Amino acid sequence: MKTYYYPELDKAKSVNRLITNMSGNSPEFKKVYEEEFRALTKIGNDFRIRHHETNRTDIVDDRQYDYFYKRCLALISVAILYL
Repeated sequence: MKTYYYPELDKAKSVNRLITNMSGNSPEFKKVYEEEFRALTKIGNDFRIRHHETNRTDIVDDRQYDYFYKRCLALISVAILYL
């Protein structure tokens, strides 16, 4: 999704356009979506989901994977509606 508007826009500008579209230019919604994208990126980087270095937090309960998956799915399913 973050490269949807490529090559017209680079990755960062593409994400910003998507968030702007999702928020309908509402500052309150824009803040919510920016924070959620950042939070999910941090989760993906800090836990052993995308990266498996030894300093990442291991997930030992499959129910936590379910939570992270559903949280990400909710954001992606809404974002797709704006593409």
